[in-house]
Amino acid sequence: MSREHLYDAVSKTRDDHSLGDAVLTGFLVIAEWVGPEGQLFITYSSGDHDRPLPPWRTRGFASEVLFGGSWVMEEDDEEDDDVS
Repeated sequence: MSREHLYDAVSKTRDDHSLGDAVLTGFLVIAEWVGPEGQLFITYSSGDHDRPLPPWRTRGFASEVLFGGSWVMEEDDEEDDDVS
């Protein structure tokens, strides 16, 4: 249920980024927490509209945020062998 709420919340940011009619196909949200004794924890949630992203996509999102910039995938005529 919370993944659906995150999907809806992230979808609503489309206009903030001037994305026109683009459709959200995945997200990664990272959160930092502090426990009662000052311990820090990091958690994340990833997904599309109804399930978690596969680990390779989650790692790709995180890597792009840390080391990439804004990017646009170019169209590819080849079929992806790793898409199920």
